[in-house]
Amino acid sequence: MTDFPIPLVASLLGGTFIISLLFTRGMITLGPKLGLMDEPAERRVHETPIPRAGGIAIWVSFLAIAWSGKLFLPPASQLVSHEGLVAFTASSSLLMGVGFIDDRQGMKALLKLGGQVAAALLYFALDSSLWGMNILGYDLPLVISCIIFTGWCVLLINAFNLIDGLDGLCSGLVLVSLFVIAGLEFVNGRGSTAIMMLTMAAAVGGFMRFNLNPAKIFLGDAGSMMLGFFLATSATQIGGEKAVVGSIMLPIAIAGVPLLDVLLAVWRRSARGHLQKSHGEEQNGGIFTADKDHLHHRFLALGLTQRKVAYVLQGLAVFLAALCFIPMMVGGRGLVFTFCGFIILGLFGLRHFARVELLQTGSLLHLAVRRHKGRGAMRGLYYFYDIIALTTAGFLAMIIETNFG
Repeated sequence: MTDFPIPLVASLLGGTFIISLLFTRGMITLGPKLGLMDEPAERRVHETPIPRAGGIAIWVSFLAIAWSGKLFLPPASQLVSHEGLVAFTASSSLLMGVGFIDDRQGMKALLKLGGQVAAALLYFALDSSLWGMNILGYDLPLVISCIIFTGWCVLLINAFNLIDGLDGLCSGLVLVSLFVIAGLEFVNGRGSTAIMMLTMAAAVGGFMRFNLNPAKIFLGDAGSMMLGFFLATSATQIGGEKAVVGSIMLPIAIAGVPLLDVLLAVWRRSARGHLQKSHGEEQNGGIFTADKDHLHHRFLALGLTQRKVAYVLQGLAVFLAALCFIPMMVGGRGLVFTFCGFIILGLFGLRHFARVELLQTGSLLHLAVRRHKGRGAMRGLYYFYDIIALTTAGFLAMIIETNFG
């Protein structure tokens, strides 16, 4: 499985867990003194102020172990490239600074987004292994590689940031993602990278001891953004021999639930913004407007406890990862089973968990049809939909039949 001795690996993972445990316990006391408190509010589900400084403990624990191993343990120094560790340390420091300010006093959405983009660009500039990215079998130009990498990082940063709304939810989903990446790396023969994923998992595990319901500490924006960023940078070059299938399935495998939550949020807020504009109402921030319609809020509305909601969504993440593993392990033929699973899950999800989006979209379409100007646009939209649907169906039939060439 790996060339590294088991005692060394066990020491690294155990040491990371213990350090994270101690740091997290310390941040419960230090968080309020730093002004990092999550106060109860309309969108919150907790009723008492709770420190949001757990991300700092995870970040410090992971980097302490990574740099200690790199500098003082020759066998452990092979676990991560020096260039990659320098890139993550520098860029995550910038991101943690942005998150710290946001956790302490709040920050405008666009400024926060700018900090995320800057962190991704800094990582790309410092890690030359990303300069020749390959997607779907094609080598990409430097500028295109930079744009795709930055967009991917920002997407995952915000996906995990948005889903961080319940005790143990985001950290549990991060653990699922880390184990998925570690499994893929072991299969692809990169045991050193897999061990680094497990090291971060150990750091998250130490934090989760105090984050499970009822939580004594939260990740904070700094923590959720840092973990999303770590997953994005770690998963960039995964794909192995099945690069084509991996490029398609990897995002769903490692972040299916957070990405679904982001998709629904953009859909919902865009439709809501257009409706407000159509009725002459003032728009409140567009897609950056916070609301209480995230996946975890909907499960809470069904009467589930916070812990049960976390288990349900984490179970869904495992199920999505399992569906994605089929074609990533056996190739294009496995896509038949995966697509069937996605179709069944999609139909069930749309029926039960996308009612808000469907209602708002239906209202928007009804409003467009009623207007004379909207009729031509709607017909054009239907033609566009037909073209996309037929092209997609033909493409999927071709790639399944030819097993991706």
